[in-house]
Amino acid sequence: MLLSADGHPIPVEVNAGRIQYDGMSADLVIIRDTRERRKGEEAVARRDAILKIVRDAAEQFLKSPDPESTINDLLKRLGRIMRVDRTYIFENSREADGTLVATRRFAWASDGSGTGTTDYGRSGSPCKAMHAGNRFSAAGK
Repeated sequence: MLLSADGHPIPVEVNAGRIQYDGMSADLVIIRDTRERRKGEEAVARRDAILKIVRDAAEQFLKSPDPESTINDLLKRLGRIMRVDRTYIFENSREADGTLVATRRFAWASDGSGTGTTDYGRSGSPCKAMHAGNRFSAAGK
């Protein structure tokens, strides 16, 4: 660790070695700030953890006689790894007039409110009203 001018620690990587320079032996020292690399490594680890949760969930869904019973655990694990306080699963469907709607089917909240596999009903919100029309439209086709 090095200290910045204002006294904050900066994680660094140090590489050193002996070299010949102008016919004389010299020390070559390279110091690299590793903050950005660590952020990247943390992002990759987080992505890998999310993918593991999804893989585990897929296995549970395939093995379970009642796949919906595993949804609460999946939403909880996703919420925690993504560092959010709420996760949802929406079901896309079309109204009789062809309007694409998204209906909230499952929810998890870190404080316990709104958690569960409650059937939120069959009435959905038009996807454009949810400000995600393009994603839902692509998924609902």
